[in-house]
Amino acid sequence: MGIITIKFQVADELLIIIAGLAFVSMYVIAGTAKTSLQLYLSLVVGLFSNVEVPAIKSTLSKLVEQEELTQIFIVISFLEILALFISPPVFGAIYKQTLAIFPGAFFMFAAALNVIVLCILAFIIISSKILPTKQGVSNLPIHIPSDSKSEAILH
Repeated sequence: MGIITIKFQVADELLIIIAGLAFVSMYVIAGTAKTSLQLYLSLVVGLFSNVEVPAIKSTLSKLVEQEELTQIFIVISFLEILALFISPPVFGAIYKQTLAIFPGAFFMFAAALNVIVLCILAFIIISSKILPTKQGVSNLPIHIPSDSKSEAILH
C-alpha cells in the first residue's frame, strides 16, 4: 500500500472506495453477462479490487492505538477465515435456488454484500474524520468567527 499511497499520493480511503466499487462492478458485470467476453471483462474490471483488504488494514492502523492494532488484525483475519467457511454453502444454495430463474443471482448477492461493506466503511471513515483521532485532536477544522460580538464574548 505504501507505494501507491506515497508515489501517487492517493489516500487509503480513496483506495478502499475504488477497490470496493471495482468489486461491485465486477460482480454486476459477471451477474448480467451474456457472453464469455463479458465475463472476461468483469475480471479486468475487478483487477483493482485486490487492494481493498490491505487498504482497510492500513486505514484502521491509523485510527486505533498501537495496543489495539493486534486485536483489530485478529478480528479481520478471523472474519476472512469465517467467510471462507460460510460463503461456499451460502453461495451454492443461492446458485442452486436461482439457476433456473436468474443464473447470475449469486453475483448480485455478492455485489449487494459489498455495497453493505462499503456503506459500513464509509461510516467508519466519515466518523474518523469527525470524532477525535488517537492523538485526541479532531480532524475537523475549527472556524472562529471574527466579528465584534464574538470578540467581546472572548474578552
